[in-house]
Amino acid sequence: MPLELGGKAGLFGGAGVGKTVLLTEMIHNMIGRRQGVSIFCGIGERCREGEELYREMKAAGVLSDMVMIFGQMN
Repeated sequence: MPLELGGKAGLFGGAGVGKTVLLTEMIHNMIGRRQGVSIFCGIGERCREGEELYREMKAAGVLSDMVMIFGQMN
């Protein structure tokens, strides 16, 4: 799906449907093509999922160009 420059996107879905994979690709493509900063806000994320996303972004070499914010549901 196309995202306009400076736009927002949200991903909703149950466990194991591929949200992390889509998110990783979106962030990697945005940073790689636009040379901007990506802001990720994970609300209700489990610690394991946040750690996994952090490691994937670090392995992709885009961690220095993004901000990651996590919050609990309660």
